[in-house]
Amino acid sequence: MKIVALIGSLRTGSTTMKAAKVAIDAAVAAGAEVEIFDLRERPLPMYDPDDENKYEDENVKYFVELMNNADGFILGSPEYHNGISGVFKNALDFVGYNQFAGKPVGLVASAGGAVATNTLNQMLTILRSLHAYVVPQFGSVGYTDSFTEEGKFTNEKSQQRFEQIGLSVVNLVKAMKQSAEVK
Repeated sequence: MKIVALIGSLRTGSTTMKAAKVAIDAAVAAGAEVEIFDLRERPLPMYDPDDENKYEDENVKYFVELMNNADGFILGSPEYHNGISGVFKNALDFVGYNQFAGKPVGLVASAGGAVATNTLNQMLTILRSLHAYVVPQFGSVGYTDSFTEEGKFTNEKSQQRFEQIGLSVVNLVKAMKQSAEVK
């Protein structure tokens, strides 16, 4: 089972990445192979629908192929000005229905304030339009959340919530594969 994690933060020491990593580690512990597509290491050009060569860039080719082969996703974005990050939205513009339809997705967001509700809602709206199955557990990291040196939340309830995101994606992928085998 292949899960792709796409985190829309370029910040070193990103809170979004730390939170997503809790979900990713839970998915790995449940048997998934998870690859993180790092937008800092593999930057994507600005999406231009009129550019006939937009899929020729090596990072774009790799990204689209990776997304094509995924069974599920863990997506995360920081909340910038009450919305998803530009780099996250730009990455999603290179993919769409073909990559997400019928596949499980877990959502993670972080905010400089208390919660990243607007970012989670925007991500949910985008994924719903792409016919993805967004798992019901969302994860929002606020300014009061902190992490241990080992990368775990200091708050046990937050740790459990974010672990559940990864587990839910894995469990839904497994259930969907079993259902497909029965048919």
